[in-house]
Amino acid sequence: MKKILFATVIFFTSLILNAQEVLPKNVNDEFGHAVIYNYWNGNGNLRLLIMEALRKKGYEPMDIDVLVESILKNSKNRNIILDVFHDYFGYDKEYLYMNLLSLEMSATTSKYLTDYIIEEKYKTSNTKDKK
Repeated sequence: MKKILFATVIFFTSLILNAQEVLPKNVNDEFGHAVIYNYWNGNGNLRLLIMEALRKKGYEPMDIDVLVESILKNSKNRNIILDVFHDYFGYDKEYLYMNLLSLEMSATTSKYLTDYIIEEKYKTSNTKDKK
């Protein structure tokens, strides 16, 4: 019992000490809501994908649940989840979309997430002056 309490205290202390940048209030949270909803309420495939990917990176199951819940507020954790999608599905728009559908996300959610992930993960520097 003491070990569990000690581990819990260590975990929450590390969360406080490693506090990350909070997302601005005007950030569109459809990505976060869609991932969280499907993680907890979907058929389980998204949850298995995220858990397996993050376990390979050294995360504990309890930490993964907390991490997913925090993606609406924490930009570092949001990027960790974006990296999971990237690592497993790459950056090909059609391939990403089809894989999100295969996780039993709706077509609308899959399209939105595909656009969001491609835009966030693969930002292009098209800021050259056009003359």
